[in-house]
Amino acid sequence: RQILSMMSGLAPGSWFGGLCLPFECACDPATSVQACGRIEFEDESMWIEPNLEFRYTDWQLAGAVAEVVSSAGWAELVTQNLVAPCGLPNTGYTNGIEPEAFEGDPANAPATENPSVDGGAYTTVNDYSKVLLMRLRGGRCGQTTVLSPSMVSAMQEDLLPAGVRMPF
Repeated sequence: RQILSMMSGLAPGSWFGGLCLPFECACDPATSVQACGRIEFEDESMWIEPNLEFRYTDWQLAGAVAEVVSSAGWAELVTQNLVAPCGLPNTGYTNGIEPEAFEGDPANAPATENPSVDGGAYTTVNDYSKVLLMRLRGGRCGQTTVLSPSMVSAMQEDLLPAGVRMPF
């Protein structure tokens, strides 16, 4: 939760025009999510105490934790928990695809063991509208509960401690 709220104190991560800083593994489609997460977690050189500073943290570590806890890959988790129950045929993850190459067709997304958890999602307006409706309907896609009411509520909590400012 701290990683996703950007308050973990872990090293900040950034993606600028094809550069992944400081962790190049996040942009490497040949690296796995777990291998990249391990690299990010083991580099303590830029850590600070949690909840002191808002930092754009690379989400590969959160994806790696999800994979380890669930014993499933990121793409499988997204498919099982969102794509299939909500009927999202044009939604998925990749690692760095140029919009010109994608051309709105998921079949053009290159396969990867290291989908960019924080920036590699692709979808269509129709699929995304179903995700928004799921949130508005308290976590339900049709008759299927995708998120529990407590999870929907938790997603709306302000996790920024008093005194912490957002960056510029």
